[in-house]
Amino acid sequence: MDRVPVNSKDLASVGYDPITQTLEVELLNKKIYHFYGVSNADHEDLLSADSHGTYFSKYIKEKYPYKKL
Repeated sequence: MDRVPVNSKDLASVGYDPITQTLEVELLNKKIYHFYGVSNADHEDLLSADSHGTYFSKYIKEKYPYKKL
């Protein structure tokens, strides 16, 4: 999955597969996670948020099931 870099103190890059609704997040510590069932709206809102890390923590991290890769 292709990821785009984001300007964040927590996140390095974000990718999204709309077919499987899988959000891929790379943290600055190089750990990568897949979040499942993520809506396209949440993905777009994450990318357009003033603070990617805050949006991720508030609306993605605790809302969707995930797996560390």
